[in-house]
Amino acid sequence: MKKASATIYLFIIAAGVFLLNNLFRVVWFDESLTVFSMIQAKNLTEIYQNYIIPNNQIVYTCLLRLWSDWNLLGLSYDVYLRLLNYLISLVILGYLYKRFKSRFGSKTVCFCVGLTLLFSPPFQIYSTALRGYQLSMLLILIAADLSLEIARKISWQKVILYLIISTLAVGTIPTNLLGLGMGVILSLPIVFASKNWLKKLIILGGIPFLGLLIFYLPIADKFINVCKLGEGIPDRWHVYKIVLLSFASSAFVVLVAALIGFVRYFKSKKNRKLRYLWWIFLIIAPLIPCLCLHIAPYYRVFYPTFIVWYILLGIGLKHFFALRLMRSIKKKAVRLALGVVVTLWVAVSAWQNVLLGEIFSWQCNPHQDDLFMPYYVRDDFELSGVMQFLRENHLRSETIYCSFDSDPLAFMFYLTYNDEVYLRKFKYNVGNMQIKRLKPNDLVIVRKNAPVANSNRKVTKIAEFPFHDIYKCEEYIDDFIR
Repeated sequence: MKKASATIYLFIIAAGVFLLNNLFRVVWFDESLTVFSMIQAKNLTEIYQNYIIPNNQIVYTCLLRLWSDWNLLGLSYDVYLRLLNYLISLVILGYLYKRFKSRFGSKTVCFCVGLTLLFSPPFQIYSTALRGYQLSMLLILIAADLSLEIARKISWQKVILYLIISTLAVGTIPTNLLGLGMGVILSLPIVFASKNWLKKLIILGGIPFLGLLIFYLPIADKFINVCKLGEGIPDRWHVYKIVLLSFASSAFVVLVAALIGFVRYFKSKKNRKLRYLWWIFLIIAPLIPCLCLHIAPYYRVFYPTFIVWYILLGIGLKHFFALRLMRSIKKKAVRLALGVVVTLWVAVSAWQNVLLGEIFSWQCNPHQDDLFMPYYVRDDFELSGVMQFLRENHLRSETIYCSFDSDPLAFMFYLTYNDEVYLRKFKYNVGNMQIKRLKPNDLVIVRKNAPVANSNRKVTKIAEFPFHDIYKCEEYIDDFIR
């Protein structure tokens, strides 16, 4: 085995061990929606045609459906489903190393970039999440690699592969069009250096839009309806700020070195400066959907595009190591020092469930945070204690009502596979399930410290847990929290 191959294998094994604990997280609201849309569909065609909310990430849901049929190890259902994105996360790290090592110039740069990505809060959050964001990141990474290859030399085999990857990417999440566009921008300096630049530009820029048409044209009416739903965050500039902060906070150490490297490169290559100024658009690219759409997307929508920034980070580090000062010092010593600094930084960021997330999460609305430290990855979000309490103490309750903020679909997921008796009693106000009145002895599960009724005499708190409170109704209630 070659030394280079051994290095990447050891890194992937170490990454796999580090991510292993994420397989055992509690399933949360959006993940439950994904699983329910998967199991309720009779086949893959029905999943494709059931595009009614943005949460139905079609390609990922289809892939998860195929994956769900092969649990040969007999793992717990939620752990087995998470295993798919766990493997995709390792593929991302391996692909980044194998395909971009020559572009980054050294194994040290690959190690720094890969380690920074691995320990970043968003990567930790979505490394095993039952959502399509990790698959989106992998597809955008492959598309960016192909766009760089096509920018150098047009190969129709690679063009066809680029079309397939682009179609799968937008079929997972339509807003992945942004990440595909950023991959094209990354290749523009190479495109404009060639004689047939216009042909390459049309191919690279047009194929992602062609993929969008191919995938969504058969269900155009449903696609348009989903676009009209208006889900997102009203404060456009705040979304852009949070996206930048999320990336910069987790890559701060190597980001400084990369910026120094880019400054050095631009000063030494004055004749090429204008060509590489296209990369400035990579920084402002997330602002485009924030300003152009009728409402800014949720923060998590931008997470898959981070992989293009990590590629840019690696290129900047490559130029940093090419500095005259770096060449005058022993390269091994410099690389070792940078590696130690990066390792310490990411170790601190990973300490106690991603310390950086704790530090920077104050910038987000706690209910909307999905890039730093969202509620569903915190230690206090657990359901087993609540469910055990209900089984042991309250078989007589006719209705167990769960408020929206307490994540009712998470309860529904585990009740569906573990406790059909309580599943029939469990109610919440989502979709067609509307509860207008609670009776005496009914139970109410709410988020910690949330109000239940206008009069405290109507309910009595009978149990409290780190994330939930449980109340018992003493009389009829019409004004309970929904």
